[in-house]
Amino acid sequence: MNNDKTFEEIRFEIAKKRVKNLKNYYIHLFIFSIGLVVFMAKYYLGFTINMFPINYINLNFMLVWALILGAESVSLFVTENIFGSKWEQRKIEKIIDSENESNKKVY
Repeated sequence: MNNDKTFEEIRFEIAKKRVKNLKNYYIHLFIFSIGLVVFMAKYYLGFTINMFPINYINLNFMLVWALILGAESVSLFVTENIFGSKWEQRKIEKIIDSENESNKKVY
């Protein structure tokens, strides 16, 4: 990693990565919603849909997909509250302070 980056550049990269992760999550959630509507139409309303990918949408497939989406939600939202940007800010400041103190002791 390049050590010449400023603190603001690092924060911008973190924010950019977070926005990309949110965008991917919302796309995944939208596709899951479409799959859920198709699943409901197929199994609860009795529509016969015999297209290739739709044939394989069953209860097990939807449960696994929901678990994956749930895990993605937890990793995106819950860990942000625990290890979010405020936590990162405190850790970065702590590391910088400890490096400054060690540099003062050397000189």
